[in-house]
Amino acid sequence: MRTTRIWIGALLLIGVLGGDSPGIFAQQQAASADGGATDKQLSSIAGSVVRTGTNELLRKARILLRNEQENSADPYITITDGEGRFSIKDILPGRYHLEADRSGYLSSWHAEDASGKSVQVLNLEPGQQVTGLVFRLERCAAITGRVYDENGDPAEGVQVGAAVRETSHGHVQTSERGSSVTNDLGEYRLSGLRPGQYFIHAYPEQSGGEIIGKILVGSSILGSGGGYIRTYYPNVPDIARASAIEVKPGDEVSGIDLVLLQGRSYKVRGEIINLVTGLARGDGMVSLVPKDPEASREDAHHGTANQRTGEFEIDDVPNGSYTVFAGYRDEQNEYEGSASVEVMNGDVDSVRIVITRGAQIQGRIIQEGKVTAISRLNMAIRPRGRSSNGRTHGAEVTADGKFTIGGIPDGLFDIEVFSDCDVCYLKSASANGMELLDSGVQVSSGSAPSPIDLVYSSNSASVDGTVVKADGSPSVGAEVVLVPDAPRRDQWQFYGYATTDQYGHFLAKRVAPGSFHAFAWEKVEFGDYMDSEFLAPLEQKAQALSIGENERKSLQLTVIPAAGDEQ
Repeated sequence: MRTTRIWIGALLLIGVLGGDSPGIFAQQQAASADGGATDKQLSSIAGSVVRTGTNELLRKARILLRNEQENSADPYITITDGEGRFSIKDILPGRYHLEADRSGYLSSWHAEDASGKSVQVLNLEPGQQVTGLVFRLERCAAITGRVYDENGDPAEGVQVGAAVRETSHGHVQTSERGSSVTNDLGEYRLSGLRPGQYFIHAYPEQSGGEIIGKILVGSSILGSGGGYIRTYYPNVPDIARASAIEVKPGDEVSGIDLVLLQGRSYKVRGEIINLVTGLARGDGMVSLVPKDPEASREDAHHGTANQRTGEFEIDDVPNGSYTVFAGYRDEQNEYEGSASVEVMNGDVDSVRIVITRGAQIQGRIIQEGKVTAISRLNMAIRPRGRSSNGRTHGAEVTADGKFTIGGIPDGLFDIEVFSDCDVCYLKSASANGMELLDSGVQVSSGSAPSPIDLVYSSNSASVDGTVVKADGSPSVGAEVVLVPDAPRRDQWQFYGYATTDQYGHFLAKRVAPGSFHAFAWEKVEFGDYMDSEFLAPLEQKAQALSIGENERKSLQLTVIPAAGDEQ
Protein backbone atom coordinates (compact mmCIF):
# COMPACT_ATOMS: atom_id res chain seq x y z
CA MET A 1 0.00 0.00 0.00
CA ARG A 2 1.06 3.55 -0.51
CA THR A 3 1.89 5.56 2.58
CA THR A 4 -0.91 7.94 3.57
CA ARG A 5 -0.03 11.58 3.11
CA ILE A 6 0.01 13.68 6.27
CA TRP A 7 -2.18 16.38 4.79
CA ILE A 8 -4.85 13.85 3.88
CA GLY A 9 -4.78 12.48 7.42
CA ALA A 10 -5.18 16.01 8.76
CA LEU A 11 -8.32 16.56 6.70
CA LEU A 12 -9.81 13.30 7.94
CA LEU A 13 -8.96 14.21 11.53
CA ILE A 14 -10.66 17.59 11.20
CA GLY A 15 -13.79 15.91 9.83
CA VAL A 16 -13.84 13.45 12.75
CA LEU A 17 -13.32 16.14 15.38
CA GLY A 18 -16.06 18.25 13.83
CA GLY A 19 -18.54 15.40 14.03
CA ASP A 20 -19.34 15.46 10.31
CA SER A 21 -20.11 12.34 8.34
CA PRO A 22 -17.35 11.24 5.91
CA GLY A 23 -16.93 13.54 2.94
CA ILE A 24 -18.99 16.44 4.28
CA PHE A 25 -15.93 18.49 5.26
CA ALA A 26 -14.58 18.35 1.71
CA GLN A 27 -17.99 19.10 0.25
CA GLN A 28 -18.42 22.15 2.44
CA GLN A 29 -15.00 23.41 1.37
CA ALA A 30 -15.94 23.12 -2.29
CA ALA A 31 -19.19 25.04 -1.89
CA SER A 32 -17.58 27.83 0.10
CA ALA A 33 -14.51 28.08 -2.15
CA ASP A 34 -16.62 28.76 -5.24
CA GLY A 35 -18.76 31.33 -3.52
CA GLY A 36 -21.28 31.83 -6.32
CA ALA A 37 -21.71 28.19 -7.29
CA THR A 38 -25.28 26.94 -7.36
CA ASP A 39 -26.58 23.42 -6.83
CA LYS A 40 -27.15 23.11 -10.59
CA GLN A 41 -23.50 23.90 -11.30
CA LEU A 42 -22.09 21.36 -8.81
CA SER A 43 -21.49 17.73 -9.71
CA SER A 44 -21.58 14.44 -7.82
CA ILE A 45 -20.24 10.92 -8.04
CA ALA A 46 -21.38 7.64 -6.51
CA GLY A 47 -20.34 4.02 -6.65
CA SER A 48 -18.87 1.14 -4.69
CA VAL A 49 -15.59 -0.51 -3.74
CA VAL A 50 -15.24 -4.28 -4.16
CA ARG A 51 -12.57 -6.89 -3.74
CA THR A 52 -11.03 -8.03 -7.01
CA GLY A 53 -12.11 -11.53 -7.99
CA THR A 54 -14.89 -11.96 -5.44
CA ASN A 55 -16.83 -8.68 -5.86
CA GLU A 56 -17.16 -8.57 -2.07
CA LEU A 57 -18.25 -5.05 -1.10
CA LEU A 58 -15.63 -3.36 1.10
CA ARG A 59 -16.63 -1.04 3.92
CA LYS A 60 -14.33 1.67 5.30
CA ALA A 61 -12.47 2.12 2.04
CA ARG A 62 -11.35 5.67 1.30
CA ILE A 63 -12.16 7.51 -1.93
CA LEU A 64 -10.06 10.51 -2.92
CA LEU A 65 -10.60 13.04 -5.73
CA ARG A 66 -7.69 15.37 -6.53
CA ASN A 67 -7.96 18.21 -9.02
CA GLU A 68 -5.76 17.34 -11.99
CA GLN A 69 -4.71 20.92 -12.74
CA GLU A 70 -4.80 22.71 -9.39
CA ASN A 71 -2.21 21.22 -7.06
CA SER A 72 -3.18 23.55 -4.23
CA ALA A 73 -6.89 22.70 -4.36
CA ASP A 74 -8.32 20.75 -1.42
CA PRO A 75 -9.21 17.13 -2.23
CA TYR A 76 -12.64 15.56 -1.85
CA ILE A 77 -12.60 12.61 0.56
CA THR A 78 -15.17 10.09 1.71
CA ILE A 79 -15.35 6.60 3.23
CA THR A 80 -17.51 3.72 2.03
CA ASP A 81 -20.44 2.83 4.25
CA GLY A 82 -21.26 -0.54 5.79
CA GLU A 83 -22.38 -1.82 2.39
CA GLY A 84 -19.24 -0.70 0.58
CA ARG A 85 -20.92 2.22 -1.19
CA PHE A 86 -19.93 5.87 -1.41
CA SER A 87 -21.10 9.20 -2.74
CA ILE A 88 -19.58 12.67 -2.93
CA LYS A 89 -21.79 15.66 -3.68
CA ASP A 90 -21.23 19.36 -4.36
CA ILE A 91 -18.10 18.88 -6.48
CA LEU A 92 -16.88 21.82 -8.50
CA PRO A 93 -16.73 21.02 -12.25
CA GLY A 94 -13.30 20.00 -13.46
CA ARG A 95 -10.91 17.14 -14.12
CA TYR A 96 -10.08 14.84 -11.20
CA HIS A 97 -7.68 12.01 -10.46
CA LEU A 98 -9.35 9.05 -8.76
CA GLU A 99 -7.93 6.98 -5.94
CA ALA A 100 -9.22 4.31 -3.55
CA ASP A 101 -7.43 2.56 -0.72
CA ARG A 102 -8.20 0.40 2.29
CA SER A 103 -6.21 -1.22 5.06
CA GLY A 104 -4.91 -4.61 3.89
CA TYR A 105 -5.45 -3.78 0.22
CA LEU A 106 -3.42 -2.25 -2.59
CA SER A 107 -4.32 1.28 -3.63
CA SER A 108 -6.06 1.72 -6.97
CA TRP A 109 -5.86 4.80 -9.19
CA HIS A 110 -8.66 3.91 -11.58
CA ALA A 111 -12.31 2.90 -11.48
CA GLU A 112 -14.71 1.27 -13.91
CA ASP A 113 -17.53 3.50 -15.11
CA ALA A 114 -21.06 2.31 -15.87
CA SER A 115 -19.97 1.17 -19.35
CA GLY A 116 -17.05 -0.90 -17.97
CA LYS A 117 -14.28 1.47 -19.09
CA SER A 118 -11.30 1.92 -16.79
CA VAL A 119 -11.09 5.61 -15.84
CA GLN A 120 -8.12 7.32 -14.17
CA VAL A 121 -9.13 10.93 -14.81
CA LEU A 122 -12.79 11.86 -14.48
CA ASN A 123 -14.01 14.97 -16.30
CA LEU A 124 -17.03 16.41 -14.47
CA GLU A 125 -19.22 18.90 -16.32
CA PRO A 126 -21.43 21.42 -14.46
CA GLY A 127 -24.31 19.60 -12.81
CA GLN A 128 -23.13 16.16 -13.99
CA GLN A 129 -24.03 13.18 -11.81
CA VAL A 130 -21.79 10.17 -12.33
CA THR A 131 -23.08 6.92 -10.82
CA GLY A 132 -22.03 3.30 -11.01
CA LEU A 133 -18.30 3.82 -10.46
CA VAL A 134 -16.61 0.65 -9.25
CA PHE A 135 -13.17 0.50 -7.65
CA ARG A 136 -11.65 -2.98 -7.54
CA LEU A 137 -9.00 -3.48 -4.85
CA GLU A 138 -6.58 -6.37 -4.60
CA ARG A 139 -5.54 -7.84 -1.29
CA CYS A 140 -1.94 -7.16 -0.30
CA ALA A 141 0.41 -10.12 -0.29
CA ALA A 142 2.78 -11.03 2.54
CA ILE A 143 5.87 -13.19 3.02
CA THR A 144 6.75 -14.61 6.42
CA GLY A 145 9.49 -16.75 7.87
CA ARG A 146 12.27 -16.97 10.44
CA VAL A 147 15.95 -16.12 10.50
CA TYR A 148 18.48 -18.26 12.38
CA ASP A 149 22.17 -17.92 13.13
CA GLU A 150 24.74 -20.59 12.28
CA ASN A 151 23.96 -22.46 15.52
CA GLY A 152 20.26 -22.69 14.76
CA ASP A 153 19.30 -20.07 17.33
CA PRO A 154 16.66 -17.43 16.46
CA ALA A 155 18.31 -14.26 15.12
CA GLU A 156 16.70 -11.24 16.77
CA GLY A 157 16.96 -7.67 15.46
CA VAL A 158 17.94 -8.73 11.93
CA GLN A 159 16.90 -6.58 8.96
CA VAL A 160 14.91 -8.55 6.36
CA GLY A 161 14.11 -7.07 2.96
CA ALA A 162 12.17 -7.90 -0.19
CA ALA A 163 14.07 -6.84 -3.31
CA VAL A 164 12.94 -6.79 -6.93
CA ARG A 165 15.10 -6.83 -10.05
CA GLU A 166 13.85 -4.91 -13.07
CA THR A 167 15.34 -4.62 -16.53
CA SER A 168 14.79 -1.36 -18.39
CA HIS A 169 16.35 -1.16 -21.86
CA GLY A 170 19.20 -3.48 -21.00
CA HIS A 171 19.93 -2.00 -17.56
CA VAL A 172 19.20 -4.18 -14.54
CA GLN A 173 18.10 -2.30 -11.43
CA THR A 174 17.59 -3.64 -7.92
CA SER A 175 15.33 -1.89 -5.45
CA GLU A 176 13.53 -2.64 -2.20
CA ARG A 177 9.76 -3.07 -1.91
CA GLY A 178 9.44 -3.94 1.77
CA SER A 179 11.40 -4.46 4.98
CA SER A 180 10.97 -5.89 8.45
CA VAL A 181 12.97 -6.62 11.61
CA THR A 182 12.97 -10.02 13.29
CA ASN A 183 11.51 -10.39 16.78
CA ASP A 184 12.89 -12.46 19.68
CA LEU A 185 11.76 -15.66 17.93
CA GLY A 186 13.57 -14.70 14.74
CA GLU A 187 10.23 -14.14 13.01
CA TYR A 188 9.62 -11.56 10.30
CA ARG A 189 6.64 -10.50 8.22
CA LEU A 190 6.90 -8.54 4.96
CA SER A 191 3.46 -7.13 4.24
CA GLY A 192 1.84 -4.71 1.80
CA LEU A 193 3.44 -6.44 -1.20
CA ARG A 194 2.14 -6.09 -4.74
CA PRO A 195 1.99 -9.16 -7.00
CA GLY A 196 5.41 -10.02 -8.38
CA GLN A 197 8.69 -11.80 -7.72
CA TYR A 198 10.77 -10.94 -4.67
CA PHE A 199 14.26 -11.81 -3.50
CA ILE A 200 14.29 -12.12 0.29
CA HIS A 201 17.49 -11.22 2.11
CA ALA A 202 18.65 -10.77 5.71
CA TYR A 203 21.53 -8.98 7.35
CA PRO A 204 22.22 -8.07 11.02
CA GLU A 205 22.80 -4.43 10.17
CA GLN A 206 23.62 -2.07 13.03
CA SER A 207 20.95 0.59 13.20
CA GLY A 208 19.76 2.72 16.07
CA GLY A 209 21.46 2.23 19.41
CA GLU A 210 24.21 4.33 20.94
CA ILE A 211 27.48 5.67 19.53
CA ILE A 212 30.34 5.06 21.95
CA GLY A 213 33.62 6.45 20.65
CA LYS A 214 33.55 5.52 16.99
CA ILE A 215 31.56 2.32 17.56
CA LEU A 216 27.81 2.08 17.08
CA VAL A 217 26.37 -0.29 19.70
CA GLY A 218 23.23 -1.10 17.78
CA SER A 219 20.04 -3.03 18.26
CA SER A 220 21.40 -6.23 16.69
CA ILE A 221 23.53 -8.35 19.03
CA LEU A 222 24.67 -10.47 16.08
CA GLY A 223 25.69 -7.29 14.28
CA SER A 224 28.01 -6.42 17.14
CA GLY A 225 29.66 -9.82 16.76
CA GLY A 226 30.36 -9.23 13.08
CA GLY A 227 31.41 -11.77 10.49
CA TYR A 228 28.04 -12.08 8.78
CA ILE A 229 27.29 -11.28 5.16
CA ARG A 230 24.02 -10.45 3.44
CA THR A 231 22.15 -13.71 2.98
CA TYR A 232 19.58 -14.31 0.23
CA TYR A 233 16.97 -17.04 0.18
CA PRO A 234 17.74 -19.95 0.01
CA ASN A 235 20.93 -19.20 1.98
CA VAL A 236 23.16 -17.88 -0.79
CA PRO A 237 25.49 -14.85 -0.67
CA ASP A 238 24.29 -12.89 -3.69
CA ILE A 239 21.12 -12.09 -5.58
CA ALA A 240 22.38 -13.75 -8.78
CA ARG A 241 22.07 -17.17 -7.11
CA ALA A 242 18.93 -16.39 -5.12
CA SER A 243 15.50 -17.93 -5.74
CA ALA A 244 12.63 -15.56 -6.40
CA ILE A 245 9.47 -15.88 -4.34
CA GLU A 246 6.41 -15.20 -6.47
CA VAL A 247 3.31 -13.81 -4.80
CA LYS A 248 -0.17 -13.26 -6.15
CA PRO A 249 -2.83 -10.89 -4.78
CA GLY A 250 -3.71 -11.83 -1.21
CA ASP A 251 -1.05 -14.55 -0.94
CA GLU A 252 0.42 -15.27 2.48
CA VAL A 253 3.62 -17.14 1.65
CA SER A 254 5.11 -18.67 4.80
CA GLY A 255 8.15 -20.74 5.67
CA ILE A 256 10.71 -18.58 3.85
CA ASP A 257 13.43 -19.21 6.42
CA LEU A 258 17.06 -18.10 6.23
CA VAL A 259 20.25 -19.10 8.02
CA LEU A 260 22.70 -16.23 8.22
CA LEU A 261 25.91 -16.90 6.34
CA GLN A 262 29.36 -16.11 7.61
CA GLY A 263 31.99 -15.22 5.08
CA ARG A 264 35.16 -13.37 4.34
CA SER A 265 34.65 -9.71 4.97
CA TYR A 266 36.91 -6.86 5.88
CA LYS A 267 37.10 -3.52 7.63
CA VAL A 268 37.37 -0.08 6.11
CA ARG A 269 38.99 2.49 8.40
CA GLY A 270 39.88 6.11 7.95
CA GLU A 271 39.29 9.66 9.10
CA ILE A 272 37.11 12.63 8.26
CA ILE A 273 38.73 15.99 7.62
CA ASN A 274 36.07 18.67 7.94
CA LEU A 275 37.23 21.87 6.25
CA VAL A 276 33.90 23.54 7.05
CA THR A 277 34.50 23.60 10.79
CA GLY A 278 38.26 23.16 10.79
CA LEU A 279 37.73 20.20 13.11
CA ALA A 280 38.16 16.51 12.38
CA ARG A 281 34.50 15.56 12.69
CA GLY A 282 31.40 14.77 10.70
CA ASP A 283 27.80 14.10 11.67
CA GLY A 284 28.57 10.61 12.93
CA MET A 285 27.34 8.37 10.08
CA VAL A 286 29.64 7.16 7.31
CA SER A 287 28.18 5.19 4.37
CA LEU A 288 29.99 2.83 2.01
CA VAL A 289 27.98 2.50 -1.23
CA PRO A 290 28.73 -0.12 -3.93
CA LYS A 291 29.60 1.28 -7.36
CA ASP A 292 27.82 -1.64 -9.01
CA PRO A 293 24.83 -0.06 -10.82
CA GLU A 294 22.75 -3.19 -10.08
CA ALA A 295 23.21 -2.79 -6.33
CA SER A 296 20.41 -1.27 -4.27
CA ARG A 297 20.88 1.27 -1.52
CA GLU A 298 20.21 -1.52 0.99
CA ASP A 299 23.56 -3.00 -0.08
CA ALA A 300 25.33 -0.03 1.49
CA HIS A 301 27.41 -0.52 4.65
CA HIS A 302 27.40 1.97 7.48
CA GLY A 303 29.73 2.99 10.26
CA THR A 304 30.22 5.86 12.63
CA ALA A 305 32.86 8.51 13.11
CA ASN A 306 34.32 9.54 16.43
CA GLN A 307 32.95 13.01 17.06
CA ARG A 308 36.25 14.19 18.54
CA THR A 309 38.88 12.63 16.28
CA GLY A 310 36.94 12.00 13.05
CA GLU A 311 38.14 8.38 12.92
CA PHE A 312 35.67 5.84 11.53
CA GLU A 313 35.41 2.11 11.00
CA ILE A 314 33.02 0.08 8.84
CA ASP A 315 32.79 -3.66 9.45
CA ASP A 316 31.76 -6.69 7.40
CA VAL A 317 32.62 -5.28 3.97
CA PRO A 318 32.99 -7.89 1.19
CA ASN A 319 35.31 -7.49 -1.79
CA GLY A 320 34.21 -4.81 -4.23
CA SER A 321 34.41 -1.25 -5.45
CA TYR A 322 32.80 1.42 -3.28
CA THR A 323 32.34 5.12 -2.67
CA VAL A 324 32.42 6.17 0.97
CA PHE A 325 30.42 9.26 1.98
CA ALA A 326 30.38 11.48 5.07
CA GLY A 327 28.40 14.62 5.72
CA TYR A 328 28.05 17.58 8.01
CA ARG A 329 25.15 19.96 8.52
CA ASP A 330 25.05 23.38 10.12
CA GLU A 331 22.02 25.60 10.65
CA GLN A 332 21.76 26.50 6.96
CA ASN A 333 23.44 23.95 4.69
CA GLU A 334 24.51 20.35 4.24
CA TYR A 335 28.09 19.56 3.24
CA GLU A 336 29.51 16.33 1.90
CA GLY A 337 32.77 14.56 1.23
CA SER A 338 33.54 11.28 -0.50
CA ALA A 339 36.36 8.94 -1.47
CA SER A 340 36.76 5.82 -3.62
CA VAL A 341 37.55 2.53 -1.89
CA GLU A 342 38.66 -0.81 -3.36
CA VAL A 343 38.34 -3.83 -1.05
CA MET A 344 40.44 -6.74 -2.29
CA ASN A 345 40.99 -9.61 0.17
CA GLY A 346 42.05 -7.42 3.05
CA ASP A 347 41.25 -4.53 5.36
CA VAL A 348 41.53 -1.01 3.99
CA ASP A 349 43.12 1.63 6.21
CA SER A 350 43.93 5.33 5.99
CA VAL A 351 40.90 6.37 3.92
CA ARG A 352 40.54 10.16 4.04
CA ILE A 353 37.19 11.84 3.49
CA VAL A 354 37.48 15.60 3.09
CA ILE A 355 34.28 17.56 3.71
CA THR A 356 34.51 20.91 1.97
CA ARG A 357 32.30 23.95 1.88
CA GLY A 358 31.71 23.34 -1.80
CA ALA A 359 30.25 26.17 -3.79
CA GLN A 360 27.68 28.71 -2.70
CA ILE A 361 25.01 30.08 -4.99
CA GLN A 362 23.02 33.19 -4.27
CA GLY A 363 20.35 34.83 -6.33
CA ARG A 364 16.82 36.08 -6.61
CA ILE A 365 13.54 35.11 -8.25
CA ILE A 366 11.71 37.69 -10.33
CA GLN A 367 8.01 36.97 -10.87
CA GLU A 368 6.56 37.77 -14.29
CA GLY A 369 3.01 37.98 -15.55
CA LYS A 370 -0.24 37.82 -13.63
CA VAL A 371 1.11 35.92 -10.66
CA THR A 372 -1.29 35.60 -7.78
CA ALA A 373 -0.04 35.37 -4.20
CA ILE A 374 2.32 32.39 -3.90
CA SER A 375 2.37 30.90 -0.41
CA ARG A 376 5.06 28.31 -1.10
CA LEU A 377 8.16 29.06 -3.17
CA ASN A 378 11.30 26.94 -3.17
CA MET A 379 14.19 26.45 -5.54
CA ALA A 380 16.68 23.62 -5.95
CA ILE A 381 19.60 22.49 -8.04
CA ARG A 382 19.55 18.87 -9.16
CA PRO A 383 22.42 16.86 -10.70
CA ARG A 384 21.78 16.65 -14.44
CA GLY A 385 21.05 13.28 -16.00
CA ARG A 386 18.45 10.57 -15.67
CA SER A 387 20.83 8.13 -13.97
CA SER A 388 22.50 10.59 -11.65
CA ASN A 389 22.40 9.55 -7.98
CA GLY A 390 23.78 12.81 -6.64
CA ARG A 391 21.92 14.75 -3.98
CA THR A 392 19.56 17.63 -4.68
CA HIS A 393 20.32 20.88 -2.84
CA GLY A 394 17.43 23.19 -2.08
CA ALA A 395 16.50 26.42 -0.34
CA GLU A 396 13.43 28.36 0.65
CA VAL A 397 12.94 31.67 -1.13
CA THR A 398 12.56 34.66 1.17
CA ALA A 399 9.67 37.10 0.97
CA ASP A 400 11.78 39.49 -1.13
CA GLY A 401 12.63 36.69 -3.62
CA LYS A 402 16.20 35.96 -2.49
CA PHE A 403 17.83 32.56 -1.95
CA THR A 404 21.18 31.08 -0.86
CA ILE A 405 22.38 27.50 -1.26
CA GLY A 406 25.72 26.25 0.05
CA GLY A 407 27.67 23.01 0.21
CA ILE A 408 27.35 22.25 -3.50
CA PRO A 409 29.93 19.72 -4.79
CA ASP A 410 31.53 19.86 -8.22
CA GLY A 411 29.30 18.80 -11.08
CA LEU A 412 26.66 19.91 -13.58
CA PHE A 413 23.28 20.91 -12.15
CA ASP A 414 19.83 21.94 -13.35
CA ILE A 415 17.85 24.67 -11.63
CA GLU A 416 14.26 24.01 -10.60
CA VAL A 417 11.58 26.10 -8.89
CA PHE A 418 8.60 24.70 -6.97
CA SER A 419 5.50 26.56 -5.86
CA ASP A 420 1.74 26.28 -5.45
CA CYS A 421 1.21 28.32 -8.63
CA ASP A 422 -0.58 26.06 -11.11
CA VAL A 423 0.39 28.05 -14.23
CA CYS A 424 3.96 29.16 -13.44
CA TYR A 425 7.16 27.88 -15.01
CA LEU A 426 10.84 28.76 -14.84
CA LYS A 427 11.39 30.98 -17.86
CA SER A 428 15.09 31.86 -17.56
CA ALA A 429 18.17 31.65 -15.37
CA SER A 430 21.20 33.84 -15.91
CA ALA A 431 24.43 34.86 -14.20
CA ASN A 432 27.05 37.32 -15.38
CA GLY A 433 25.25 37.66 -18.72
CA MET A 434 25.28 33.90 -19.34
CA GLU A 435 22.09 31.87 -19.83
CA LEU A 436 22.08 28.77 -17.57
CA LEU A 437 18.71 27.12 -18.10
CA ASP A 438 19.81 24.95 -21.02
CA SER A 439 23.56 24.76 -20.37
CA GLY A 440 23.17 24.03 -16.65
CA VAL A 441 25.08 25.33 -13.65
CA GLN A 442 28.67 24.10 -13.77
CA VAL A 443 30.39 23.85 -10.38
CA SER A 444 34.15 23.35 -10.55
CA SER A 445 36.80 23.48 -7.82
CA GLY A 446 34.27 24.90 -5.39
CA SER A 447 33.30 27.74 -7.69
CA ALA A 448 29.91 28.40 -9.31
CA PRO A 449 28.27 31.26 -11.23
CA SER A 450 26.61 33.64 -8.77
CA PRO A 451 24.42 35.59 -8.29
CA ILE A 452 21.76 33.94 -10.43
CA ASP A 453 18.63 35.76 -11.59
CA LEU A 454 15.60 33.53 -12.15
CA VAL A 455 12.47 34.65 -14.00
CA TYR A 456 9.38 32.76 -12.83
CA SER A 457 6.51 33.40 -15.22
CA SER A 458 2.78 32.74 -15.23
CA ASN A 459 2.69 32.99 -19.04
CA SER A 460 2.81 29.24 -19.56
CA ALA A 461 1.18 27.38 -22.44
CA SER A 462 -1.30 24.50 -22.48
CA VAL A 463 -1.96 21.57 -24.79
CA ASP A 464 -5.22 19.66 -25.05
CA GLY A 465 -6.70 17.12 -27.42
CA THR A 466 -7.85 13.55 -27.83
CA VAL A 467 -6.15 10.17 -27.98
CA VAL A 468 -7.61 7.39 -30.10
CA LYS A 469 -6.85 3.74 -30.73
CA ALA A 470 -5.98 2.38 -34.16
CA ASP A 471 -9.68 1.77 -34.85
CA GLY A 472 -10.54 5.38 -34.03
CA SER A 473 -12.22 4.70 -30.68
CA PRO A 474 -11.26 6.83 -27.64
CA SER A 475 -8.27 5.67 -25.64
CA VAL A 476 -9.23 6.02 -21.97
CA GLY A 477 -6.44 6.31 -19.40
CA ALA A 478 -3.69 6.89 -21.97
CA GLU A 479 -0.53 8.60 -20.71
CA VAL A 480 0.36 11.67 -22.76
CA VAL A 481 3.94 12.95 -22.48
CA LEU A 482 5.25 16.12 -24.11
CA VAL A 483 8.94 15.34 -24.61
CA PRO A 484 11.03 18.50 -25.02
CA ASP A 485 13.42 18.70 -27.94
CA ALA A 486 17.17 19.05 -27.41
CA PRO A 487 18.83 20.47 -25.40
CA ARG A 488 16.14 20.05 -22.74
CA ARG A 489 15.52 16.30 -22.87
CA ASP A 490 17.61 15.70 -19.74
CA GLN A 491 15.55 18.13 -17.65
CA TRP A 492 12.44 16.82 -15.89
CA GLN A 493 10.88 20.24 -15.42
CA PHE A 494 10.34 20.82 -19.15
CA TYR A 495 8.29 17.65 -19.70
CA GLY A 496 4.52 17.90 -19.94
CA TYR A 497 2.19 15.20 -18.62
CA ALA A 498 -1.51 14.38 -18.86
CA THR A 499 -3.88 11.41 -18.68
CA THR A 500 -6.94 10.97 -20.86
CA ASP A 501 -10.37 11.03 -19.22
CA GLN A 502 -13.44 8.85 -19.85
CA TYR A 503 -13.87 10.49 -23.26
CA GLY A 504 -10.25 10.13 -24.39
CA HIS A 505 -9.60 13.86 -23.82
CA PHE A 506 -6.49 15.25 -22.14
CA LEU A 507 -5.28 18.63 -20.90
CA ALA A 508 -1.66 19.51 -20.08
CA LYS A 509 -1.24 22.85 -18.33
CA ARG A 510 1.83 24.77 -17.14
CA VAL A 511 3.76 23.85 -20.30
CA ALA A 512 7.00 25.78 -20.75
CA PRO A 513 7.02 27.40 -24.22
CA GLY A 514 9.28 25.56 -26.65
CA SER A 515 9.47 22.66 -29.10
CA PHE A 516 8.19 19.19 -28.24
CA HIS A 517 7.29 15.77 -29.53
CA ALA A 518 3.95 14.59 -28.13
CA PHE A 519 3.55 10.87 -27.40
CA ALA A 520 0.55 8.92 -26.11
CA TRP A 521 1.16 5.55 -24.50
CA GLU A 522 -1.29 2.93 -23.34
CA LYS A 523 1.32 2.20 -20.65
CA VAL A 524 4.85 3.49 -20.16
CA GLU A 525 7.32 3.18 -17.31
CA PHE A 526 8.09 6.47 -15.59
CA GLY A 527 11.26 7.97 -17.04
CA ASP A 528 11.65 5.63 -20.00
CA TYR A 529 10.85 8.53 -22.33
CA MET A 530 14.09 10.21 -21.22
CA ASP A 531 16.04 7.34 -22.80
CA SER A 532 17.04 8.18 -26.38
CA GLU A 533 17.32 4.50 -27.30
CA PHE A 534 13.76 3.91 -26.11
CA LEU A 535 12.35 6.87 -28.04
CA ALA A 536 14.28 6.44 -31.30
CA PRO A 537 12.01 3.77 -32.89
CA LEU A 538 8.88 5.62 -31.72
CA GLU A 539 9.66 9.12 -32.98
CA GLN A 540 7.55 8.61 -36.13
CA LYS A 541 4.52 7.92 -33.91
CA ALA A 542 4.85 11.27 -32.14
CA GLN A 543 3.47 14.62 -33.20
CA ALA A 544 5.84 17.60 -33.27
CA LEU A 545 4.70 20.96 -32.01
CA SER A 546 6.06 24.36 -31.05
CA ILE A 547 4.19 26.54 -28.60
CA GLY A 548 4.65 30.04 -27.25
CA GLU A 549 3.68 31.99 -24.18
CA ASN A 550 -0.03 31.91 -23.27
CA GLU A 551 -0.78 29.71 -26.31
CA ARG A 552 -3.15 26.76 -26.30
CA LYS A 553 -2.86 24.07 -28.93
CA SER A 554 -4.97 21.02 -29.68
CA LEU A 555 -3.73 17.66 -30.90
CA GLN A 556 -5.14 14.33 -31.93
CA LEU A 557 -2.80 11.46 -31.06
CA THR A 558 -2.90 7.74 -31.73
CA VAL A 559 -2.03 5.68 -28.70
CA ILE A 560 1.08 3.50 -28.71
CA PRO A 561 -0.10 0.11 -27.39
CA ALA A 562 1.57 -1.63 -24.47
CA ALA A 563 4.17 -4.23 -25.42
CA GLY A 564 2.48 -7.41 -26.63
CA ASP A 565 -0.96 -5.81 -26.99
CA GLU A 566 -2.80 -5.54 -30.28
CA GLN A 567 -5.18 -2.78 -31.20
